[in-house]
Amino acid sequence: MTGEQTIGDYRSQFERWIGLPRHRRELGAELGAHLTEADAAGRLTGALQRLGPPREAARSMVSGLPLRPAHWGLRACGYVIDLLVSAAPTLLYSLWAHNIKGAVSSRFGCLDSWDCFRSDPWLVATVAFAAAWFVAGLTLMEWRLGRTPGKSILKLRVLSEDGTSISLGQAVVRRLPLVFSGGLQIIDWLMAVPGPNHQRGFDRIAKTLVVHERPLPRAVREPESAATAHAG
Repeated sequence: MTGEQTIGDYRSQFERWIGLPRHRRELGAELGAHLTEADAAGRLTGALQRLGPPREAARSMVSGLPLRPAHWGLRACGYVIDLLVSAAPTLLYSLWAHNIKGAVSSRFGCLDSWDCFRSDPWLVATVAFAAAWFVAGLTLMEWRLGRTPGKSILKLRVLSEDGTSISLGQAVVRRLPLVFSGGLQIIDWLMAVPGPNHQRGFDRIAKTLVVHERPLPRAVREPESAATAHAG
């Protein structure tokens, strides 16, 4: 693998871990310039060793970035939006059918709502889709994109506490109580009320934050490792 390919692969992985996407290209370009100069001087291997894994390099680049944790009330609004988006197919089908129980009962001759539910394949399909989307779809969106439709509308994003993007494991852990409703979810949300970061209980376990998106200050502190690679 050539030096250019090595730099490209490292930069791609580095940008994956930059939590605020509007700055991925900017910070990636800075890192690429340092590594290109190191490669031209024959010091690329040493520079990469000093930088460490891509996530460590990303953590160094965003370590001075002030984050604005989102208020728990705003987060709750995003959660409600996600619920509505997930339930939209079922709600639309219900509106189209006007009266699901009556319409299906007259069509299939079922006696109660559960029999009617099982007898209507479209209703079963929309409910199954809504459940799969809320459990798996939103988790994958937070992992790959850092936000769900509700967070996107409200300009919020999920980050690790260190400012980097979250891993799949973090995405799964932080959404566990949101999948299983009841007392656990209530307790989890109540823990977001006190404290300056408004972290739910499982946010604290997963070491994640929900923050407002905001521009990255131009005076970003260059990581010592990158500066060393540039100067050395």
